[in-house]
Amino acid sequence: MRPTLYQTHHELGGFRLQYVEIYNWGTFDKKIWRLTPDGKHSLLTGANGSGKTTLVDALLTLLVPAGKRFYNQSSGANTRRERDEKSYCLGAYGNIQTENKAASTTQYLRTKSDYSILLGTFRDHASDQAVTLAQVRWFSSDDLKRVFIFSPNALTIKEHFIPLDPGGEWRRRLRGIGRTEIFDTFTQYCQKFSKLFGFKSEKALSLFAHTVGIKVLGNLNEFIRGNMLEETNVDEEFKKLREHYDNLLSVHNTIEKAKEQLRYLEPITEDGRAYLQVGEALRDVEQTLEIVPAYFAGKKMELLDEASRKKGDKLARVESGIQELRADMTNLERQRTDIEIAISKDETGEQIRNIERDIAAAGKERDARQAKAREYGMIAEMIGYATRPDESEFYENMRKAKIQKQEIDERLPALHEQWSDQRSLLQGQKRESQALLEEIHSLEGRQNQIPLKNISIRKGILDHIGATEDELPFIGELIKVKPTEKAWESATERLLHNFALILLVPNKYYRQVNQYVNSTDLMGRLVYYRVDPQQLEFRGYDEHPDSLINKLELAPHSPYRDWLKQQLQRNYNYICTNRLEDFQHYDKAMTKEGLVKAHDRHEKDDRIQAVQQGNYVLGWDNSEKIATIQAQRRDLERRMNGIATRIREIEREREDLSITRDLLNKLLSFADYYEIDWQKHVAQIQQLYDEELRLKESSDKLQELEDQLAVINEQIRLKKQDEDKMAEQRANLKRDMQEYEQQRANNAKILTAYSHLALNDYFEKLMPYLEGVKQPFTLDSIEQAASETRDKVYRKVREIRQEQSRIELELARKMHAFKTPPEEITQKYPSWTADTFDLRDSPEFLGDYMRLFERIKDEDLPRHEQRFKTWLNERLIVNFASFETSLDKQFKGIKASIKELNESLKQIEFHSTPPTYVQIDYKEIRDHGESGVMMFRQSLREVFANLQQLHEPQELEESFKKVKTIIERMTLDEAWRRRVTDVRNWLEFGAIENHRNDDSPKRYYDDSQGLSGGEKAKLAYTILASAIAYQFGINQNGDQNKSFRFVVVDEAFSKVDPENALFAMELFKQLDLQLMVVTPLDKINIVEKFIHSVHYTENKNRQNSAVYDLTIQEYLAKKDALKAG
Repeated sequence: MRPTLYQTHHELGGFRLQYVEIYNWGTFDKKIWRLTPDGKHSLLTGANGSGKTTLVDALLTLLVPAGKRFYNQSSGANTRRERDEKSYCLGAYGNIQTENKAASTTQYLRTKSDYSILLGTFRDHASDQAVTLAQVRWFSSDDLKRVFIFSPNALTIKEHFIPLDPGGEWRRRLRGIGRTEIFDTFTQYCQKFSKLFGFKSEKALSLFAHTVGIKVLGNLNEFIRGNMLEETNVDEEFKKLREHYDNLLSVHNTIEKAKEQLRYLEPITEDGRAYLQVGEALRDVEQTLEIVPAYFAGKKMELLDEASRKKGDKLARVESGIQELRADMTNLERQRTDIEIAISKDETGEQIRNIERDIAAAGKERDARQAKAREYGMIAEMIGYATRPDESEFYENMRKAKIQKQEIDERLPALHEQWSDQRSLLQGQKRESQALLEEIHSLEGRQNQIPLKNISIRKGILDHIGATEDELPFIGELIKVKPTEKAWESATERLLHNFALILLVPNKYYRQVNQYVNSTDLMGRLVYYRVDPQQLEFRGYDEHPDSLINKLELAPHSPYRDWLKQQLQRNYNYICTNRLEDFQHYDKAMTKEGLVKAHDRHEKDDRIQAVQQGNYVLGWDNSEKIATIQAQRRDLERRMNGIATRIREIEREREDLSITRDLLNKLLSFADYYEIDWQKHVAQIQQLYDEELRLKESSDKLQELEDQLAVINEQIRLKKQDEDKMAEQRANLKRDMQEYEQQRANNAKILTAYSHLALNDYFEKLMPYLEGVKQPFTLDSIEQAASETRDKVYRKVREIRQEQSRIELELARKMHAFKTPPEEITQKYPSWTADTFDLRDSPEFLGDYMRLFERIKDEDLPRHEQRFKTWLNERLIVNFASFETSLDKQFKGIKASIKELNESLKQIEFHSTPPTYVQIDYKEIRDHGESGVMMFRQSLREVFANLQQLHEPQELEESFKKVKTIIERMTLDEAWRRRVTDVRNWLEFGAIENHRNDDSPKRYYDDSQGLSGGEKAKLAYTILASAIAYQFGINQNGDQNKSFRFVVVDEAFSKVDPENALFAMELFKQLDLQLMVVTPLDKINIVEKFIHSVHYTENKNRQNSAVYDLTIQEYLAKKDALKAG
């Protein structure tokens, strides 16, 4: 091997592992286990499953963050995640199959009441500096807790950590050791030891973990990019670029929106003309339509009076006929009595009468029980029970009814409570909705954003003293945030909210205001200032360019303007900044997020009422506030509808349950089955009838009397039939008369509703519409006549409305098109709706449309175009230059890093015959296509070049389109942006094997494909070695004081031929690295000659592992003894 600058004695420099201790980690249980390589090469060996990987994972846990390490790498477990910190802390050692369970159960050596400690001590012999890294883990409930310890002292678990008491005395004990620090996060802990160890970057930790499990080299490009070069990050520069682009895009959209609005508004201003030609006629006919019900109500009352009189006459005749029938029936009943007396004197007749009485009694009982049974059946059917039960079913129904009634009795109070709660909630939201509605109505009648309560208080004052709103303004009416500073609106509103609600009172009204306020219950809070705008303290104030006052616009013609400006300068001279570094330096400052600083006092108000736009109070344009409150009210209405629906559901359920409970009570009123058992009386009645018939057939005289009685009974029956018919007729007549009276009362109510009108005057206007309607009116035809008349008048109304619509149509259509443009316009310009919110699709608003047109054309559009040109030509140039410079700087940095790596690689001999070395080669990538790096870089150059020479509007627009294309893609396709802005991807890497004698190339490797296994391994170790030298701070300038010299290789030589294994060992030796080789027993011979000590692991019972330290001499002696035996 050719000597190199790396071949230095290990005592000259670099941190090396002296010893590592573990307590309760994996299967190393209940004891402190120690490995002591003493800064030299060592071998970790033992049978499979004895605990080698457990110790390797302990070292990984000490040095590598969780996101960059995989446990059990030698078995390829990085995808299975079969081991983790919890399983190591609990001591998982196997699985057991439990009877009757498909899944196996993991067995643990420890419980969650135990704790685990990892400790490693490193020493730099050149500076005689020791460093201990330690980690403690324990469980709190089911959560695994961790702390991380850094100490510039050689610590041990037994002396410095145990006992680990719950009270935290162990922490105080550790902090008492000189400069020992305890961290709660791995990040703080890692930053501490990385700086001391001389790690070049975070990649050093990833490389340490990668080295543990390396077998062969994969893709050369990916390896160099991932392990040897720093990932570039231009997110901050892109964020600034994006912010300025967003501002520019906002202005561009505003310009496009203004032009689009002008396109809609211009024809409206040209076509707006008269629109009330048929309005008066329409109102006249609408009044006629309105009184149609009153006219026909009067006519119907006249018809009802006449019909009621006729029904009364007919009722009198029916009553007389009923009296005549009753007299006839009285005579017939007398005759029937005589015959019945004659029959009664006969003995047989007496028996028959007794039987008939028995039949009547039994029939009455049968009918009563049958009626009860029908009633029971109807009730049972309504609640789903058996309707014709036998005795057992009857009592089962009673049992179920009692249970169901009890459940209902328990459910109804709960429903009532829910109903009361929902009603209370609904009433509260109705009051809130009404308050919002009143606020909207108030805002629509004015332009400011002051709350309705404050406006009402001021109105009372103005009415009392006779002043105007302009004379007593609220401060909020005189201030607004500039349109260009909308981003600061929320923070400004929160800061100035109370100041904006102050009422300004001039001297001439001061006494009157005091008198009114003092003697009146204002029903709210009022703060007012006595102000004399003419008396100002002229004092100079230094205005910072970013001061709050520069983001505000003051009412231009207000007499209070100068006074207000002075107040803002004196009390609200806050500096607006989003950089916390600047925020901390200023005495008074604020951020867009609303953080406010006044000397030592800091405040941020994120309460919902503070940040909602509906609570804004500044300015003299309240359209956005109206839209916000309307949105709040719509949301509230949706919630109220949901509550109302729930109330109806509860009421329906409660009503259904109440009905069911009443039915159950009725069902339970049937106490015994005999109450509905009517069938047993049927047979009894039939027996009595048979006995009666037998007696009658045995007597002739009796039969003659019976025949006479039957005739009389038939006559009485017929008379009774006639009486029933006439009684029914009488009832119908009375019902009709009652109906007529009810209809008359209803129509009288209709007329009462029109009592405020002189109906006769309106009735004259109705006469032309009655022509052709069937007359005279009758009760049967009057409704049809009213409907026909109403239809005639309505057709006239519709005819006039159509005429009016025809006149208005064109103008209204254009207004509507402006107010509600196609969806693609509202999606493109979301604020369009807010701009048109106060407008209506009516010629009455023509003046508003025309004023809007003039303002956009003469004021807004020119201002936005000038701002767009300034921002595009000035601000965006700076941002693109910064963005491109940052990328170029990082690109040059990568080339410099490759140069350093190549200097490291040149010191490593790749082949010895002839002697060669490896160099990393790079070339700029040639990935043509829309998604390639070349396209991205070309687009950047084109945009930057164009931005420096823009003057004409067309040039501005074309250049903006290019800016938009590249920035939008970088925003939407984050994966693409990260790929093309990571300058590591701007280069393709290869490896050149050069002859050492003349530096001529021997072979080029563009990746590891096509190489033999041995060649891949050799190239992997060579590249890896240079990466280690680079990342671990091992350089070729002799400065070894800050470097890390410890590497673990786990089963790296299990599939490598001895020649390449020796190459790797010699290579690590060149780098003066301390190596811990992990390999099974059968592979030890490859590395024996490099090793100073052996760490031997065993696990005899498959539960508890152990590790023993041997010197290489002790190990070889035991090995020779075993062979001899």
